Parts: sequence; C-alpha cells; structure tokens
Amino acid sequence: MQSLLLSSLECFFEQTCFDPIQEKINANADYYLKINGSVLLTNSTRFSPKITVEEIINELMIERWYENVCYEEYYQQCAPEQCSYLLTFRNNALYIVTIVIGLFGGLSVALKIIVPIIVRWIRNRMRPQVTPTDVSG
Repeated sequence: MQSLLLSSLECFFEQTCFDPIQEKINANADYYLKINGSVLLTNSTRFSPKITVEEIINELMIERWYENVCYEEYYQQCAPEQCSYLLTFRNNALYIVTIVIGLFGGLSVALKIIVPIIVRWIRNRMRPQVTPTDVSG
C-alpha cells in the first residue's frame, strides 16, 4: 500500500508507457470490462505527472471545486416540510446572573407556599389530642 501511495502517475501521461498497460488490462479483462482510454494531457489536469498518488488522494482527487449554492433550487427539488437550524452561543455573565435570580425567585415562591403547609401539619401532629369526656353528676 505504501509503495502505491509513493508512486506517481507519470506513465499515464506518456503514450509509449500507457499502451502496454492498456493492452495488458484489456487482455486479462472480460469483454464488458475492456478499458478504452487515452493518455492524460498535462494541460487537462492541475496535477503534474510527477505528483505522488498520496498527494492526489490528499487533495481528494478533485480537479476543480464548483461552489454554486442555490437554495431556491434545493427547496424546489427537495421540498422539505420543515426547516430548522441550531443556534449555539456561549453564555455571558448577564445571562447567568438572570438565570440564578430566576431560580432564587422561583425557589422563594415555592417555599412561601410549602412552608406554611408543613408547619401547620407539624403543629397539628404535636398538639395533644383532647378527647371530650362525659361528666355527669
């Protein structure tokens, strides 16, 4: 594998080197797998003949990158029912202070409601139970 990565494609740029390779491949291939090709022209690619296969792979084998973004065509073809995006941001000091104050405010309201109920329940449990007695005389 390492030898393949370190090799170059110089032979694909010269007709005298390319013809025997093509003949060998076509001789060993089935009728449907025959290769019909021609040599690469140095002005047809941005890669030089001496560049290694590893460098070409690192460049993702892309000759030219056409970046033409058209959202209208995308939405016409895909016709999504719903579109959403994720907005990420870092919390700043004001946001954190506001959240903490909100938590304390909610906690104090909850305690104002719950504490009197708990105190009443404890007092009722601690108070001695007086049973009425019938005094006849």
